[in-house]
Order: sequence, then structure tokens, then C-alpha cells
Amino acid sequence: MTKKIPLFEKQKRYVVDFELVEREIIGSEIEITNTSYGSTVGSSVVLGKKELGHQMGQSLTDVLREVPGLAVVQTGGGISKPVIRGFSGSQIAIYSDNVRQESQDWGIEHAPPVDPFGLDRIEVIKGIGAIEYGGNVLGGIIKPSVSLEQKGGLELFGSRLGWIAQVSSRIAGDAFAPNYMLANTAFREINFFLGFGIKNEKYEVGVKVGRYAKELGLHLDMRINNVSALQNVLNGVQIRREKKSPYYDVAIPKQKLSHLASSLNIQFDLEHVGKFETIYGLQVNDRMEFDEYFGFRLATELDPPADYLNLQTHSITSSLSLLPIDLKNFDAQLVSKGGCVFNYQINTNAGTASLIPNYTSFGSAVYWEESLLTKYFNIDLAARYDIKIINASAYRNLVLEKKFSDNSELKNRTRLHLITLLLGFNFQINEEHSISTNISYSNRNPTVHEWFSDGIHHGSGQYEKGNEFLLDEKNLGTEITYRVDNNEVRGEVSLFLNFVTDYIHLELLSSPAVTISGVFPAWAYKQDNAVLFGVDAFFEVHILEPWKVTAKMSAVFGVLQKDFTSISMLPSPKATMNTQIKLPNFEILNNNFFEIGIDIVLKQYFVPRVEGRLNSLILNSAEFEKYVAKLSNSPDGYATLHFHYGTEIHIDNFSISVRISVEDVLNLPYRDYLSRFRIFSDNSGRNVTLRINVPLNF
Repeated sequence: MTKKIPLFEKQKRYVVDFELVEREIIGSEIEITNTSYGSTVGSSVVLGKKELGHQMGQSLTDVLREVPGLAVVQTGGGISKPVIRGFSGSQIAIYSDNVRQESQDWGIEHAPPVDPFGLDRIEVIKGIGAIEYGGNVLGGIIKPSVSLEQKGGLELFGSRLGWIAQVSSRIAGDAFAPNYMLANTAFREINFFLGFGIKNEKYEVGVKVGRYAKELGLHLDMRINNVSALQNVLNGVQIRREKKSPYYDVAIPKQKLSHLASSLNIQFDLEHVGKFETIYGLQVNDRMEFDEYFGFRLATELDPPADYLNLQTHSITSSLSLLPIDLKNFDAQLVSKGGCVFNYQINTNAGTASLIPNYTSFGSAVYWEESLLTKYFNIDLAARYDIKIINASAYRNLVLEKKFSDNSELKNRTRLHLITLLLGFNFQINEEHSISTNISYSNRNPTVHEWFSDGIHHGSGQYEKGNEFLLDEKNLGTEITYRVDNNEVRGEVSLFLNFVTDYIHLELLSSPAVTISGVFPAWAYKQDNAVLFGVDAFFEVHILEPWKVTAKMSAVFGVLQKDFTSISMLPSPKATMNTQIKLPNFEILNNNFFEIGIDIVLKQYFVPRVEGRLNSLILNSAEFEKYVAKLSNSPDGYATLHFHYGTEIHIDNFSISVRISVEDVLNLPYRDYLSRFRIFSDNSGRNVTLRINVPLNF
């Protein structure tokens, strides 16, 4: 049930404090948020605690698959990253409890280090909708968060104390495609999270510490040891490699990742002024990649890692939210907020390879937001200015060291000035219908791995070549969103358009890279002007009391303006249809439901052309054509069925939640275009999950 409260009446001023009480929702809980100050201008989707609970045990990116307009780039077993409207990697940002995660600057070869267990909320902001988080971002923001108030707590001397202590673990053996095992895709993950907070009418203090640690195997079929093996793959004769160790063992080649994050959040009210908030964040990221070969021999567990990256980040974010100003003559309010950001990074590499150089980075930003709120429309205006200073030093790379000595400006980037501007408008047609639109300008500086990477990304089985001459990306974007919300229908449709100057993208090279570790598809970072546009939509329809139908779709297209060729690795058009029926209660079984759905993914026909000269020492002309076709063309479209059953077992005042899910019911082989190992293996097949949630209240 939704209660509408009028906030604007003549000669009156309201300060409204909302407390969201947990409610029972059967099935998907996707909240579509509207334009409001301190939230977003444009399209924003919130996954609530119930939806997160229904997908407990999945990774963050698997949970985000439910959001219209989001897709997932999969670069290996257990390795995936989100894509928002065609933007991915460092073009989007993840803010965990309002602290930006920085480990994504290493590339797309490991998943965001976020533990979905215990999260209360994930907000997805598409586009530049929240400028407070929007610096150095083009595509959108993902904000997972944990609320201490909803955990353990007590009242003491007029203050509310809250805390949380949590340990979680996931262990998985090798995954299976419908017809064979995906060898060495097992993983082990163990995480912990501690939090403590105190809150009263005047101030709020919170301390959070968490560690995410994961060890995962790298799929053996992605490892092509020589040119002959590559030729066999191109000719459809691929011998499936078998792992010699047990099913649950994580063998070499593999990754070891850890992410330690801590934050101190202080908020206090300034009488007659507003609210001040400051957040200090410390992150320590480690990433080790172990190659299958150490020199000219097979590697062992005693050998050092090929890549051993360590990134430490200190950040301070401060903001001031002023009290609303009543504009009585216009029956409106003016709301203002501003802030500043500082961060310092140091990255070191202690591995035997030279994938990414050592570097230090300092960044700062200031921003200001103004919102005019009326009964029928809102207008939002915001601006942000970022500056970043980066100093890099070559590590075990003689070629890069020579470039640095010849041109010091390559390693000392001191003029990275970034500007973000936003103008948004929301019109409330009536209580059920609204339209919002915005226009934004933003830019993003290249990351160090885009400038200087030169080596094998073992997580994806790809060789990447950086481009030290990349310039800032500049995006002029706009979108328009229509929303409806009544007792029968709830949903939204968004159209978006982005003109990106100096768009950074990976381009497939015409010849693979031949190294002592094997033969790898080679990609290089390029820069061209581009246009990205598309649509995403979500609708939930209540036909009759026990039935509910949910439909979601998204499509994004992009072309390079120089020759109107398509952009590589854009998500295929996708549609999802779910039908859910609420079943009657039976004795101790309550809130029973059954849901069946289908995901339809179309073939991506808009793929780039690959240009380049044939290297006859590696491939002949026929094999060259097959190589280009396999890596650049899209696999056929596919459809997967899934069903879910859920119930709650009530015994006195005790409740146990049970949910059974089956994904890819038919277990048919398919390959997704965004899978970086699609030329080697099918996607994993049928997955059956039993989730039992037993609350322990002390």
C-alpha cells in the first residue's frame, strides 16, 4: 500500500522523517524510484532486502541481472562484471556504503569484491543521475549498502546503538555446461563484516570493517598452449582438458583476491543550517594471478605469482545538506547540497610479469546541487569539478621504461580536469503517471591499465595492449523516462542517447599473441567518437488477485562515428517474462507462491569489423577468417526457462523461509555474446538452488 503525503501547503513547512518498515512481498521486489533531491534525476532501481534474500548465495553481478538495462560481462568461471546501458569497467562506479570501490581500475578480469550476504539494499542509478557520486563516471552507479539500525541494537541514554557481526562463505566445485565439465572453475570465498553505530537526534556515528577474500580457478579450456591447438579450436576440434586434482580443488592457473574495506561515518545536525556528513574510507586490495607456466616449465604451488598487485586507497568525503528554503510566493521549496572529495592511491606490483606499472594517484573534487521542488514538477541543477594527478613508473617493462625516459609527460599526468554538469526535470502528470528527463555532460580520465597494460590477463585468457595516448572520454547524454504506478500496473520505460567523444574501447587485433605461456586472443585499447542509444523497460501487471505478470526488456546499440561500425561487446537485446501465482496457505506453510519465467536473448547482429593484415606465420588465410569470425561475431540467440517456489514455515512465533529455484530448466547448450570464453566453451547449464533462511533473534 502506498500512502501519498502532501508536502507543500501554503504558509506551512514540513520536515518529514520516513522510517521504512519491512513488508512482505512475494516474488520480485524491484522498487522504481522517482526524481527527488538527494536521490537521482532519471532512472533508478532499488533491490530491497526481500529480493536479495531470494537470491542469497549468488554473486553481486548475478543479483543485478534482474535489473532492466543491466547486463553482465563474464570473463571466466566466477568472474563477471556489470554493464549499464553499454558502459562497463571504469565507465561505471560501485559505491559500497558510500565509499567508492577502487579495485576495478585493474581491468575487468575479476568480479566486484562485494559480499551480497547481509546487504539490505542495492540501488542502481543509470546514467549521470546522482552527481554526488558521478565524478569520473559515464554509465551509472551501483550502491550496495548495509543498515546498522536493522540489525542488533538497543536504546541507551536517548541514543540508539546498532551493530552487526557477520561471516559468510561460498564454496563451489567445477561448473558444468550441458554436455561437459568446465574444468577448473571451482572457487572458495570467505568474507566477514563488522559494524557498530550510535544515533540520536543530533548526531550519528558508524564504523564498518569488512574483508572479501576469494580463490578461484581459471578455466583450462581458455588456455591454448600453442598454435596447433588454436588451429584445432578454429576448425571445431577442441580437446576438453581435464583437471588432475579433485572436483572442488582450485588448481593452477588461478586467482587469489582480497579486498579489505573500512569506513568511519560521522553525521551531525547544524542548528538552523542543515546536516553535515563526513566519511573516511580505507581500502586495501590484493590480486594474485598464477600462470600455468613458470618460465618454460609447468608452474607449481611454490612458484611466485605472475601478477601480484596491491592497491591502497585513502578517501575522505564531506557533504553539507542545507535546510530547505520555502519559496512561499511560488508554493515551492529550494533544497541545496554540496560537498568535497579527496583520495590518495598507491599501486605496487610484486609479480614476475609487468601487466600494469606501479603508480600513485591523488584526486579531489567539489560539487553542488540545487533542487526546486513544487507540487507538480521538480527541477534539478548540479555541477561537479574533479582533478586528478597520476605518476607512473615502469615495472619489469623495458619498452615502457624507454617511453617514460623519452617523454616524461606519459608518466606524469598532472592536468586531468574533469567536469560534470546535470540538468533534470520531472513532471508529475497525476498521482499515477509521471515523466522525467535530463541532459548531462560528464568526462572520465583513462585508467592506468588502459594506458599502460601490456600482457596476459589470465582471468580472461586475453592479451591486452594499452594505449598511452588515450585522452579523456567526454559524454553528452540525455534520457526520458515515463512511469506509471497504480493498483493494476507498475513500471517505467526509459529511452537514452549518449554522444561520447574519444570513447575508449577494446578492439580485436587481427593476429593472436604468441607467448611462452601460450597463444592468446589479442586486444588493444582504441579511441573513437561514438554514439550509444537504446531502451529499457519494466512492467508489473496484476491481472487477478492471485496472478501477477512481470515483463522486462533492454536493448542498447552503438556505432563508431568514423565509419559507422558497431562497438564491440555491447549486450544483446534481452526480454524476460515471469508469471507468478500466489498459492493458498496450508497448515504451517504460509505465503506460498510459484513462479515460472523465460529469458529471451537475441543474436547481436551489430558487431564490429576486424581489420588488419594476416600473419601467415601463425594462421593461414582460411584459419584467419575463422579466427576473426569466432572472436568478433555473435553466437546465436537463446532462451532459458526458470521456475521458483517459495514458502514460509510458521511455528508459533518462529518463521523459516524456504525457496527452491531452478535456472535453465531445459539444460540446452548456448553461448552468450558477453562471455569472453565463448569461443572455447558453452555457458554453464542447469542450476538448482535450495535456500533456507532461519532467523536467529537474540
